[in-house]
Amino acid sequence: MTKTLITLGCSLTPYLDGQPTSWAKKLKEHLCPDKHIQFSFNGGGNQQLLDYLDQYMLTNDLKNTTIAYQLTGIARTGGIYSDDILFRNNVTLDPKDMMPVGGSPDGRWQKNDCYFGSKKTTIWTGKYYDLKTNQRRLHDSDILLTRVVSKLCMLSAAGVNVFVFRGWTGALADDIDRWWPGATAKKTIERWTKCKKAFDTYGVDYIDECLVDWCKENNLEFLDDWHPNLYSHSLFSESFIVPKFT
Repeated sequence: MTKTLITLGCSLTPYLDGQPTSWAKKLKEHLCPDKHIQFSFNGGGNQQLLDYLDQYMLTNDLKNTTIAYQLTGIARTGGIYSDDILFRNNVTLDPKDMMPVGGSPDGRWQKNDCYFGSKKTTIWTGKYYDLKTNQRRLHDSDILLTRVVSKLCMLSAAGVNVFVFRGWTGALADDIDRWWPGATAKKTIERWTKCKKAFDTYGVDYIDECLVDWCKENNLEFLDDWHPNLYSHSLFSESFIVPKFT
């Protein structure tokens, strides 16, 4: 039976030419799956991850599948849009910003093959920020977090091996100004506690350690102020993620 690994995340789960270059690389090397699928978007939000996971579920068999999900900022918007929505928001897509399948560090949008056939576009970060700003006015982080947790729990209950962790402590904060690593707002702590209660009920595996925070606390190297380098990713994965699969 084909063994499949699906890894999901934001720019903290980078890949290049279709290959993981992050914590997911060590996990892939450990599990040696027959097939590895990675969904990650620089600046993208959890709704996009759910959209792509839904698309995969409707077109693939989930038997003998492992899902490793890196929670990104719950206040982040962005997702899959129809041509009509783009037109009504005066969005003109620049071909130079298109990210081809397989990944590009400079990508800002990507064609999406919707299960029901209509043309769609995935958009995240960059010059299309106004569209995401409009979406944020309607964004409810409580509802989105509910969707993320319930989807992961349902998949686990259905027999999929599911693992989840936070990219940084403030990933569950619904205030954009509290995205920084180390955010310890009361609501953020309460949300993670509720997440773990649901995960424990339905057999979803997880760790409390956060990638960015742990790397900073241990003075590991970063590519910039926010993103750990590959060696730091490897140490984090070997210390906390891979042991969950041994």
